[in-house]
Amino acid sequence: MEQEKLSPELYELFSTYLKQSVTEDSLLPSFFTFNNIYSIWLKASYGDYRIQFVISPPPNSYLDYYIPYGEYGAHTRSSFHGRIMATGERISLENYQGEWGHNIYPDDPDRTIRDREAMVIHNQQVTAILKAKGFVV
Repeated sequence: MEQEKLSPELYELFSTYLKQSVTEDSLLPSFFTFNNIYSIWLKASYGDYRIQFVISPPPNSYLDYYIPYGEYGAHTRSSFHGRIMATGERISLENYQGEWGHNIYPDDPDRTIRDREAMVIHNQQVTAILKAKGFVV
């Protein structure tokens, strides 16, 4: 695959957003292949973690990223899947539910079961989306 380079403006936009809470000087490679999954380990004040990202080609470039659950510091224990648009807009994409547990309704056990079953179905759909993007195997 041919290596590409982002415009300086997009490189700065994507890189700035990803660097906000880490100590790395640069997160994005200077040259990369569009639609290729990249995985890097980052150092942050709360511990190391892994981020995966993919950049779509111009003219409507965006950066999709995924931070897997349980692979990083003690203070952040949930995964996150998001998008940074070329306009700078940040979008939360499909994310897992219940990584901190699920609601229990002592007075309504049927609701507890329904909510948990809905969460399981939702999480299966999120996994399918992340697999299709190449973020999970």
